[in-house]
Amino acid sequence: MKHFFVVLTFVIAGCSTGSKHLAAFDQALTKIQSSASEKGREELQVLCDKGLTGPCALLGKPAEARAPLSVLQSVTSDQQSRFVVVLPKSEKPLYFIRRAEFIARLTPERFTHGASRFVTEQIEAFALSPKEKYELLITTPGGELLDKRQFRALDVKRKRVRLALISCADDKLMDVATKMWPQLMAQKPDAMLWLGDNVYADRVGDKWQEPNPDSIWERYVQTRNALPVFKSAELIPVFATWDDHDYGRNDRDRTFEYKAQSLDIFFSFFAQRKPAPGFERGPGVASWWTAFGVQIALLDDRYFRSPNRLDVPDQTHFGVDQEKWIVASLSAARVPVLLASGDQFFGGYQKFESYEGNHPASFKTQLAEWRKAAKVPLLLISGDRHLTEIIKVPDSVFGYPTFEITSSPIHAKVFANALKDEPSPNQLVGMAGVYNYSILELMRAERGLLQASVQAFTLDNKLLYQKTLTVKRP
Repeated sequence: MKHFFVVLTFVIAGCSTGSKHLAAFDQALTKIQSSASEKGREELQVLCDKGLTGPCALLGKPAEARAPLSVLQSVTSDQQSRFVVVLPKSEKPLYFIRRAEFIARLTPERFTHGASRFVTEQIEAFALSPKEKYELLITTPGGELLDKRQFRALDVKRKRVRLALISCADDKLMDVATKMWPQLMAQKPDAMLWLGDNVYADRVGDKWQEPNPDSIWERYVQTRNALPVFKSAELIPVFATWDDHDYGRNDRDRTFEYKAQSLDIFFSFFAQRKPAPGFERGPGVASWWTAFGVQIALLDDRYFRSPNRLDVPDQTHFGVDQEKWIVASLSAARVPVLLASGDQFFGGYQKFESYEGNHPASFKTQLAEWRKAAKVPLLLISGDRHLTEIIKVPDSVFGYPTFEITSSPIHAKVFANALKDEPSPNQLVGMAGVYNYSILELMRAERGLLQASVQAFTLDNKLLYQKTLTVKRP
């Protein structure tokens, strides 16, 4: 069995308060990491007996947290896990990971923005085991328990896993959000892929606004503090990309004047700035994740994008650098690849945004490049469309049958007649006018074969459809 142990380092915070509990709590923690660990536990027990909730939680005893903060479990492997916490700038909490009698103190990295009253802090735990369940504990320097969550590392060697596919999370529809997220979390997916429009940064209340870095940051904060997924008692790892609304403004592209600031804000709220075991950073917010016998490419369809329907030879959806990165990554792939983007790939049938519809020349060229580069099965995943469907990709595109799965929206405006007004010609199954998310269950993944089940759900856990997909290279 792998043992969980992290060397503890402590910084005494808030000494100017003169708090008796602060000094006693710090002394107990210092002893726990030393040869006097048993004495330290005894001192924590004394503080717990006095009603201090932090020491009780560290000892594994019942303790009620003051109030849930906004917590996201981010990039995670079988060895480590990252977390993002949103909190008032005035708070200077302490972070711990606990399993049985092992306690590890984690050092946060703080991200601030302008005059905002809220900051994010990112922390990372190492030496984890997917066989164990852990607690993330957040306390004040004086020992009051602020928050506690349960989490696991990922068993990335498992071949049969469940991935939740999610996009379009509009915090304006809180009545829907408060139902959909608990229902999704109860499905207990192994990980979640957030496909964009995770925040509607270009709207406050009922009013659309021209965004700037300050307003984008505040809309991220507001969404994190509002949605129930960030208050869930059990955390599930999230791997994310963006689309136009969390990039900054509807249909924006590489000409967006605040794109660099928006990129930095994204990485302040998703701990994907740095590589990790099995996780590679790509251009923009793009990333390449290896787990469960597949590789998952989360593509950036905004930062490098040409203006829509720009009729010039160098039109591009993903940008030259990202195109090269995709092709090189596909060439090196030895297991099936899931290509995920914020907007649809094969969406030329509708007037809204898609790779096929907005940049047709680039679309045709890149599909040919992907076919040539990839020696493994490809499966496409997308969001944005405000409906759910599975498109059967023509066999002529890659030389074998494959599919595009679109999951949208979990809670955003829906259009009952979307598929009636603009029929999807290659649709295998689909439904408009319903809030939805999808569960993609990977069943079999080999170099030449990918089998997966797709289930789409709406309110009250109603199953919209279920399909088993087989992608086999000749």
